[in-house]
Amino acid sequence: MVFDLPADAMVAVFVAVVSILVVRIGDLKKASVFFFLFCLLMAGAWVRLGLYRLGVVEIGIGALMTGFVAWRALGRLPGLPGPDTSPVHPVETIPAALPLSLAGSVGFMGFLCVPAVWFFLDAPLSAYTVYGLSGIPVAGAGFFSLVWHRNLLRRLFAFNVLGSGIFLLIVSFAAKLARPIDAVFVMVAAGLFVAFVASLIVVIVLGRQPVTGAPGDPKEGSAHVR
Repeated sequence: MVFDLPADAMVAVFVAVVSILVVRIGDLKKASVFFFLFCLLMAGAWVRLGLYRLGVVEIGIGALMTGFVAWRALGRLPGLPGPDTSPVHPVETIPAALPLSLAGSVGFMGFLCVPAVWFFLDAPLSAYTVYGLSGIPVAGAGFFSLVWHRNLLRRLFAFNVLGSGIFLLIVSFAAKLARPIDAVFVMVAAGLFVAFVASLIVVIVLGRQPVTGAPGDPKEGSAHVR
């Protein structure tokens, strides 16, 4: 692994920015495209860290398998509520919902910052430090979306983004503690597989839900899915 600060910092920033786009973009189809891009960037981060097997696993399980089931849920599973047929959830009428979600996410990111500062304060600047710190906003974006959104597909994206941020921190902490990389690989690969299985279950549940209204029917829903 060759540490190149400008290149690694750029990849880390792109990972963080795209993770936010995945959970905040309004159109679910565009969100699924950004999720695929996010998985590719995560694979690039693993490669930059010298974890080539994790890069392959990220592309296979994250980008291809999880991305495929999410895309299939959007367009082909029967009975999937689309952007024009999902009813407005009652929590959307609560003015405090967004501030509370933001406050919880800031608190969660602060909770992650404590061990990160403790681990990296006396550590030399390295790729593990850069990507580990980028895992904090990634995990924060996933946590916010998991709390704020009610649409199951959005929660699927949020769950995967949150896990990716935690994985970046775990790998960075393991490198700081000089833990065997094979154990870290098994742990992260298992986490990616669990995330895929959870995503598949969500897609199956979505496919079994009946359509709740007709497109354009103001009584049943709106064009924006939260």
